[in-house]
Amino acid sequence: MLPAKAPFLSFKTRWANPQLFQAALGMLALGLGLLFLWGRNPDFPSDLPSAQTLDIREESYQAQKDFTNRLSGFLREGHGGLLLVKETDRVASVEGMVGHGYVTYLQKYNKINEKQLFALTQEFAGKEGLGVKVHKLAPKYGATKLPSYEFDFLKEGELWVRVEAQLGAQAKVPGQPDTLAQPALPGSAPVVAPGSARLVVIIDDMGQNLSSFSQFSSLSKELTFSVLPQLPYSQRVAEAAHQLGAEVMLHLPMEPVAYPKNNPGAGALMVSDGLSFLAQKLKADLDSVPYAVGVNNHMGSAFTKNQPGMALVMQALAERGLFYLDSRTSASEVALGEAQRFGIPFFSRQVFLDEVPGEEAAKAALEKAITLALKEGTAVAIGHPRPETLAALKALLPQLKERGVTLVRASSLQKS
Repeated sequence: MLPAKAPFLSFKTRWANPQLFQAALGMLALGLGLLFLWGRNPDFPSDLPSAQTLDIREESYQAQKDFTNRLSGFLREGHGGLLLVKETDRVASVEGMVGHGYVTYLQKYNKINEKQLFALTQEFAGKEGLGVKVHKLAPKYGATKLPSYEFDFLKEGELWVRVEAQLGAQAKVPGQPDTLAQPALPGSAPVVAPGSARLVVIIDDMGQNLSSFSQFSSLSKELTFSVLPQLPYSQRVAEAAHQLGAEVMLHLPMEPVAYPKNNPGAGALMVSDGLSFLAQKLKADLDSVPYAVGVNNHMGSAFTKNQPGMALVMQALAERGLFYLDSRTSASEVALGEAQRFGIPFFSRQVFLDEVPGEEAAKAALEKAITLALKEGTAVAIGHPRPETLAALKALLPQLKERGVTLVRASSLQKS
């Protein structure tokens, strides 16, 4: 004899039961609702305007962050004055589902006025193929009531990224002036007092041999030598520079985006490394380059975006009393944020002397650095032990004094 069917399996019994019928309808409605939400953006709260029109997929969110990094890099490297970049994720929960709406980035400036900020932002939006709307906000941020603005960057007419810009920020970044001086517009006369312009030239990738160091150190002991760790001549080059009276930095290798095609070399800090292993690597790197007064990154376009790793680096530098100079191999602002958090003196490279091969290109790059020094008061250039770089420095360094520029060591940036 076959057993009787359970009530749940009986079509007639299941739908004859009102409670079961209501539960089934409820489950069906919930399923349809989740399917609807899955295919669209959730309705965000009313205090997040236009958020419901935005793409919340992870790849789009990362693209938003990358765009804002490019914007900050454009304003900071080309025009100066960026003090802070802070990301505020707009996140909301809708019926148990959490998604990103848009991202707001706070950027603070002390060297760009309103007219310049508007023009530069419009220029950058045009290059990116985006629209931009500007909203002037009520003055805020304490008793100083600093002017603030919102820039809504639009993709196909819809809000994609929002940037809040604050002018006249009083926060101090080492190497940046306290005054709210406005930079000269292109083509205008220098704004720096005659004879007060300073140029820092750092020669990276030292430690592979002694001959390159000898060639460059013969030009001036005011050059700064950044030494790669754990190479056959790392310690000897650092000691020779110190004995000469020149300044030494650690050229700290970090993982690039193109790894393993581009290998940063021995002692490199990798994104996949655990924090304990990173700490061991970092200590070994620092110990292998004696007399270092600061650190700049070698490669690192991937690692410098790694907040926990950069926090560990800045904490170690704080303990040793070292500064950090960002080689700007990427537009990430993580290093700046972590340096501020740990109170590390922070500076940035403005010009690569040998990014383009050839002696004439190197001379043109050095001329650009000299012009920036005359315009901004200080400029930082990085070169490498290459023949064209050596030739350009030989040709132009003797001219600096008569042009009103002084070659200074990297550590002098702390006295700005």
